[in-house]
Amino acid sequence: MPLGGLTSKKSWVRRRLPGLVLSLVILCSPQAPVPFGLVGLGFSQALAAEESPARAFRRWRNRALSGNRLAVREIAKAIVGLGPRHFSEAAALRPLLRREALLGSSASATAYGMMLQYGIGGAKDIRSAPSWYARAARTGNRSASKHAAITFALGWGIRRDEAKALAILRQITPEARAKEMIKIGEALLQPGREEPDVALRWARRAARLETSATVSASRLYERLASMDPNSAPQIREWLEAVASAGNTKAAIALGERLLLTLNPQDRARAARWFFLAAEKGEPRGIPALMSLLVNSNIRDADEANPILRFLEDKAAEGSNIARVSLGEALIFASQGDEDIRKRGETYLEQAARGGDPEAQFKLAMLLLNQPQAEPDPALARAYLSLAAAKGYPLAKGVVGRLGAMPEAEAQAMIETGSRVQ
Repeated sequence: MPLGGLTSKKSWVRRRLPGLVLSLVILCSPQAPVPFGLVGLGFSQALAAEESPARAFRRWRNRALSGNRLAVREIAKAIVGLGPRHFSEAAALRPLLRREALLGSSASATAYGMMLQYGIGGAKDIRSAPSWYARAARTGNRSASKHAAITFALGWGIRRDEAKALAILRQITPEARAKEMIKIGEALLQPGREEPDVALRWARRAARLETSATVSASRLYERLASMDPNSAPQIREWLEAVASAGNTKAAIALGERLLLTLNPQDRARAARWFFLAAEKGEPRGIPALMSLLVNSNIRDADEANPILRFLEDKAAEGSNIARVSLGEALIFASQGDEDIRKRGETYLEQAARGGDPEAQFKLAMLLLNQPQAEPDPALARAYLSLAAAKGYPLAKGVVGRLGAMPEAEAQAMIETGSRVQ
C-alpha cells in the first residue's frame, strides 16, 4: 500500500475510533442492553459523522426507503444540506419525511417544507411550506428558521408577514439573524422584485444588532440610502458601536467613511480607527495609516500634526505598528529631504529592533540598497535571519540566497550594529 494511503487510513481510524469504542461499550454493557440492530445503526452514525450531504444521502437512502425511521431522519438532514434539488427517490421519500415531521423531527419538517416549496417529488405547494418551516423552527432548528423567515419576509407564495419573520429570526443567534436579514434585503433588490424601501428596513435591522455583519449591513444600507443626506451619521454610529467592540473590519470601514468628510479632525479620528484595526492584526491597518500620512502632506506641520502627533505618541509608548507606519510613510514622502528620510529610517529600525518581522525585512532591504551610504549586507543578513525565523515569507526567500544566521548571532550583531542614535 502506498504511504499516502496508509496515512489516510490511519487518520480515518483516529477520527472514527471514539464512535467505534462507544458502540462496542453499548453492545457489551449488561446495564444497558440494546438490540444489536440499533447498535449497528449507531455505529453507522458514528462512521458517517463527518460525511458530506451527498455521501450521507447515498448511505441512508436504501434504509430510508425501506421505512427505517432513524434513516429517514438522517436522510432529511442530507436533503437540507444539499439544498433544493430534484432526485429520483423524492416521490417515495416525501410521505416518509412528512410522517417523521409530524412525529417531531425538525430536519424532516425542513426537508418536507423544501420539497413542497420547490415541487420536489410531487406537486408544488408554496402556501403550505412556511408552516412546515415554522414547525421545525419552533424546536430551534437553525436551517428551518432561515427558510421560514425568508419565506415570510419575501412573501413566497403567501402573504408577506414581517412580524412572523422577525419572531422566527429571534430564535437564532444575533450573528446568524443579522446575516439572514442582509440576505432578505439583497433578495428584495433582485431584478423583477426591486423593493428598495423594504430592503432598507431589513438592512437597518441588521445593522442595529451590532454584530460582525454590521459592516455588510451598513454597506447595503448606504447603497440604498445614497440619496439620503441623513444616512451618513447613522451609518457611522452603527460602525462605531461594532468597531468599539473590537471588530477590525468595522474599524477600517469607519475610518474610510471619516476620510470622505475631508475634515482634518475626522482624518485624525480615522487614523485612530486604522491604528486600532492594525493593533488587532487587520492587514489593511498599516497600509491605511501610511496612505493617510502620505496624503496629509507631512511637510505641512499644521495639517499633518494631529495624525503625526498621535502616531508619534504611540511610537514613544513602544508600538511597533506606529513605528512601521511612520517609518514607511516618512521614507516614501521624503523626496530627497535627508532629515525626513533619516527620521523614517529611525522609526523603522526601532520597530525592527523591537522584534517586528515586517520592519526587520524592510530595514534589511534598505541596508542592501542604501542610496546615501555603503550597503551593509552583514547587518541586513542578521535582520533577515530574525524575520525568517519568525516566519515572514519574503524574508525566507531572500535569506535563502544569502544564508541564514543563527538567531543568537543575528541578535548580537544587531545590538552592536545598531544605527539608531
